[in-house]
Amino acid sequence: MKTTLHQRLRQICVATGLLITILSVSMGRAHAQKNAGPLGYDQVDQKPEFPGGMPALYQYLAKGIRYPDAEKKAGTGGKVLLGFVVDESGNIRDVTVIRPATRALDAEAVRVVSASPRWKPGKINGENVPVSFQMPIAFNARK
Repeated sequence: MKTTLHQRLRQICVATGLLITILSVSMGRAHAQKNAGPLGYDQVDQKPEFPGGMPALYQYLAKGIRYPDAEKKAGTGGKVLLGFVVDESGNIRDVTVIRPATRALDAEAVRVVSASPRWKPGKINGENVPVSFQMPIAFNARK
């Protein structure tokens, strides 16, 4: 059976499209690997998510934070900025204080985030990857 010029061009176009798709996926993975920081990726296709979303995260923090007595009595408040990694399994690791408030408030913020339940991990090209994350936690003392 003879192949017409039109059919042959169509085959070439399909093959070229397939090759471009394969190269794009490969290049995307290589680019993502280059953007991996020492603690995890900072740009991903799908960001990590607390189980139940942001409303559930706020509820977890509200229930889990124990305001340090001395800070509460003194009326001390502030905002602690934490950095951490949500690993490939959704576990929290490498929790650090980026912007401190007081030692007691910093320690409480680290404690409650470290005790967090497993998150839904971040993804690049459908694969779970460790992701760097930052979270501010505000402490408002009311006398």
